[in-house]
Order: sequence, then structure tokens, then C-alpha cells
Amino acid sequence: MMIPDYIGYALTGKAVTEVTNASTTQMLSLREGLFDDHLLEKVNVKQSQFPKLVEAGTILGEVKSELSEKYDLPKTEVITVATHDTASAVIGAPGIGQKWAYLSSGTWSLIGAELNIPENGEVAFKQNYTNEWGAYGTYRFLKNIMGLWLIQNIKQELGDQYSFAELAKLAEEEPPFQQLIDVNDERFQNPSNMIEEIKKYCQETKQKVPQTPGELSMAVYSNLSLYYANELSILDHILGYHIDSLNIVGGGSNVELMNQLTATISGVNVYAGPSEATAIGNIMVQMITKGDILNVYLARRIIANSFNIKEFRPENDKYPEILQVYQRFLKSSFERRKR
Repeated sequence: MMIPDYIGYALTGKAVTEVTNASTTQMLSLREGLFDDHLLEKVNVKQSQFPKLVEAGTILGEVKSELSEKYDLPKTEVITVATHDTASAVIGAPGIGQKWAYLSSGTWSLIGAELNIPENGEVAFKQNYTNEWGAYGTYRFLKNIMGLWLIQNIKQELGDQYSFAELAKLAEEEPPFQQLIDVNDERFQNPSNMIEEIKKYCQETKQKVPQTPGELSMAVYSNLSLYYANELSILDHILGYHIDSLNIVGGGSNVELMNQLTATISGVNVYAGPSEATAIGNIMVQMITKGDILNVYLARRIIANSFNIKEFRPENDKYPEILQVYQRFLKSSFERRKR
């Protein structure tokens, strides 16, 4: 059992396998919507070993009477929500825009679009996109890329003498795009010292080496925004239509500098918030199940009207051709890593 399903089992005695989390095992079949027997066979597991698959919003039942008596709990019904945190975060996104994408921005970033039909063509495969199940018959077409892990390490290595807000403020005092960094390079995933790794990378690529906390922070935020903009252009290509807005949820939605740079470089409107979209999406699924909200569309309207969703519009022609320069840089960086 997946951990959220086990918690539901411990509370109610009812065993299920919720699809949004189960899909992250990569063992579900897009064609059949069930566990793929061929894949399970490769790891010597049978479909019968899993509890039945259920959709987000399934009512499990009441908390077991012995637990209610032991802990003096009121009568409590347990609902299986979208138990993968990103699946709940996507439900918790306001969904602003006609052709919107989402960016779940935390330690890592998950960028993608909510689809009704999975996209599993060759281009999507080569670009490392996946089709994870979403709530209400949708698919989370997404890619896992670098996020605020970089700045979290920098903050820690500076002795936590600056808050994240203070680092962002220092970054605003520095010009962006003083160096181009392939933030998704494996060398940044778990270095012994992130600051030294960034400096070493810039030295090796013969670029200006960031020294101060503000320069280091701006290097991170400006290059994350470039990477996000590049991924949006890839999404456009794969999906065959233009993404017109990006809904950023999670902790990264609070970094206004990065949000504005992302809007300007990508040329799309950015809507930031809520930061606690996972918890909010969890609540919305429960309310839909109980009939307090009609559907996910209305849930997102409620979210958009209930939280301070900040809008960032592109500042046209402020950084001409920087995305094209970065895309060429990423291509050359990829070729260097292959060699």
C-alpha cells in the first residue's frame, strides 16, 4: 500500500489504492487505467496484491469505533483525497487562463499542464515528461525539474543569517542574467557545498562568478526563471498550442522577483498563489465529495476569490533574446555533458 492509503486503512479498516499516488509508481497502464501486468511481472508483483484502485474523492468510511473511543473522537468520516501532494496542489491551483499551465514550486519544481487525454508521444518521452493521474479523470502531464533547493542550500551555507525574503531583497539589488547556469545539471542535486559548486560552474564556463549573497541569489532566481520559460516553450511544442498563463503554487509563489522574471522571459501572465495549494486541494476534494461544492471548476473559482493571487505581466522587450541565448546555452551544456 502507498503510505496515504495505509493511513486510511489504519483509520477505517478499508483498504484502497488511490490512483493519483499509484500512478507515480509508473506501474499503471495508460491504455487500460489499471496496473500493467507486464510491468508488474518484471518486478515479481501481482495486481491482486494491491487493494482496488479508486478515484480521488472516494468515501472510505467512518473512523473505527475503537479509535473513536480510545481518543474520544467525534463521529468522523474519512475521504480519500488526491493523495499525491502534487495532485492535490494542482487541484488547489486557481486555474486562471484559457490555456494554463501549473508550476508546483518548492524544493523541486513540477511544471506541466492538466490534460483530459494523456500525451505519450515520442517528443514527450524524449523531453522526459510523464503522465501521472490527476483527480476527476485528468492527467498531470509534467516534468520534475530543479527548484528552490538551490536557494535553500545557499541560505543554510550562509549560516541562516538571512531569511528567504531577505535573500530575495538582496537579489533585487543585482542585475539579472549575469551568468547562464544549467540549473538542472546533476552537479547541483547534492553537492557538498552549493555556493562553491555554483562558483566553480561559472569559472569552468568562463562567466562572471557570483560572490555576494545578493549575486548568488540573483543567479539562482534569474536562471530558474529562464529554465521555467524554456520548459513552457517545450510544453507549447509538445501540446501543439500556446500556453497563455502559468499558475505558480507552493513556496515559490512568494518569490515575486522570480515570478516577474518568469513572466517577462516566457511572455505569459503568471498568477502566483496560493502557497499552501496542497492542503487547499485536499479540502476542495472533500467538499466536492460532500456536495458542498459542485465541481472542481467552481472549486478553483472559490480559490481564486479567496486568496491573494498575485498577477505578473510580461515586461515586453526588457530582456530581448535572452531566452533564445539560454536555449542555445542549454543545448551546448547538454552536448558537453554527453562528451
